[in-house]
Amino acid sequence: MRILAVDDDPIILDLLGLALSNSPYNDFELTSSSEEALQLLEESEDPFECFLLDIRMPGMDGIELCKRIREYPEYDQTPIIMVTRLDHRNYLERAIMAGASDYVVKPFEGPEVIMRIELAEVRRLLMPHERMSKPFLVPSELCNIAQGRVSEAFPLKGVSNFFNLQDMTYRLMDLPMFTQMTFLGLKVTNAPNLHAQLSREKFQNVMGKVGKAAAGALQNKPFMMSHHGNGILSIVIATNKLLSHRRLGASINQAFRNIPRDTQARPHVVIASSGPPKHVPKSERVVRLRRTLKSVRQMSEKPEAEQLTDW
Repeated sequence: MRILAVDDDPIILDLLGLALSNSPYNDFELTSSSEEALQLLEESEDPFECFLLDIRMPGMDGIELCKRIREYPEYDQTPIIMVTRLDHRNYLERAIMAGASDYVVKPFEGPEVIMRIELAEVRRLLMPHERMSKPFLVPSELCNIAQGRVSEAFPLKGVSNFFNLQDMTYRLMDLPMFTQMTFLGLKVTNAPNLHAQLSREKFQNVMGKVGKAAAGALQNKPFMMSHHGNGILSIVIATNKLLSHRRLGASINQAFRNIPRDTQARPHVVIASSGPPKHVPKSERVVRLRRTLKSVRQMSEKPEAEQLTDW
């Protein structure tokens, strides 16, 4: 599924890109204005199959953009998901009249965005002849369908310096430009097995213990941590001191050595690192975080974590 996301807020746009790149829907384009979006529609050889549109944008807003998209015959049945803030819900009625299919409320978590796209895709496959401009609005509260999946990005309770992805991204962008930082991706390689064998509460407890073990090993360093589901954590360390990610991975796994290997609740962790601390321009920070997460997801269970090549 090819997706076009439009938002004038660069951080929200980065978050959407991060959510999509960490999902099966990794064929996407990002743009910051309605005018650029319409130009992409004209120039693109391959049609888009889903749109994520911010409602409030300078110039042409998302509602007018939605209306313009519906004027293209090839996009008559294409899902259009509006992205809005809680205090902008009064705009939803206008968006529906313009042809919107669904909506996501800011602040959002990546899995909720993916769930909306999944619902739109299922609807398109099951009802191929139904106009997607007829709204299929599901209250955000009902998106708890994601709960219970291994992909659920639940908060890690009791873990110091833990933030949801959106808050961590804003804090990452707020760090001074001269800050040196290292990006880490942590993966519990046997998360799918743990999730299948344990109750939801026990699985969350195991992931919380992994987060606490990582936080404990980093207690003397300024860091931020977030959970992305599928047993994956991201960690940003803001220091000029070199960190051995191999020692960090060994330290976390050591915390669970007292649990027999054949016990259901014993996690195994691998870590990917962006390399030595570096000054990272604000425009590249989310990109580096995205690359780290992509790399750690490709790692399998190994005795030691492997460091990424420098970018």
